[in-house]
Amino acid sequence: MTVGLVFVVLTAVVGMYFPALRLWHRRGRRCPDA
Repeated sequence: MTVGLVFVVLTAVVGMYFPALRLWHRRGRRCPDA
C-alpha cells in the first residue's frame, strides 16, 4: 500500500469515527444505558 492510500483511508476513518464518537458521548450523557 502506498503512503497516499493509507493517508486517504485514515482520513476517511477518522472523519467518520469522531462525529460518531461525539454523538455517542452526547447520548451517554443524556441517557446512560448502564
